Amino acid sequence: MLTTTMGTNMRNKLQQRGLTLIEVMITLVIMSVGLLGLAGLQSTSIKDGLDIGQRSQATWLANEIAERMRANNTDPMSYDAAGANVAIASCSATPARDCTSSSCNTSQMAAFDIWEVVCGTQTTDVLSNAGDSISLTTLDISCSSGLCNNNGFSDFDITLSWTAKTVDNSQLLTTAAKTANQTRRITITLRP
Repeated sequence: MLTTTMGTNMRNKLQQRGLTLIEVMITLVIMSVGLLGLAGLQSTSIKDGLDIGQRSQATWLANEIAERMRANNTDPMSYDAAGANVAIASCSATPARDCTSSSCNTSQMAAFDIWEVVCGTQTTDVLSNAGDSISLTTLDISCSSGLCNNNGFSDFDITLSWTAKTVDNSQLLTTAAKTANQTRRITITLRP
């Protein structure tokens, strides 16, 4: 009787040989799929975090311009005519008139305000302008309705557009679609 029990135990052990290896292999496959999913989540999180940072910077710039329009509210139409896109293109140049050390009229102040917000103080070691943090493409300040005046009852739209610093690796999109996906825009409306 003892020999039969030993023989049965031996047979069971021989039948189970390699089963632990298969269990380990299945566990490794499941763990690999899970880790790949986590890596994908991490990559998406980093991309979304960069996009959120750029949107925050654009919102801050738009609000800064709005506050300067409110401070210089004697002629808000001057911001509409100040040439915001010219300020973006000419950040390497100094402003036409520096209003920090001399007095300026409202249109000169509007042009200087836009230049200072977009271009900031030119330094070498400090991030101090919009170009250091987001790639602004357009800044448009315009009257929201067709009836704009300086009486304080006109709404103005401040629209900022920038090129997103994210990469879209999709092979399905055309070059034009990829470029369109990289352009971001924010608009705020205010009544100075």
